[in-house]
Amino acid sequence: MITVSVQLFAAARETVGAGETTLSLPAGATVGDVRAALREKHPQLEPLLEHAMFAVDADYAGDQA
Repeated sequence: MITVSVQLFAAARETVGAGETTLSLPAGATVGDVRAALREKHPQLEPLLEHAMFAVDADYAGDQA
């Protein structure tokens, strides 16, 4: 397992009430796995996650990354 720190911005930050959340994921997890874990941990983010963009090491990444 790895711990992933997810920075939240704009509406996601306001919805969760924090600028960061952490997730425990299996090694080799993808952005798609992060998106799914966020849905589970913060269901109130559901309307935003479909269009949310993710960056890994300062580069935008798709769900397979």
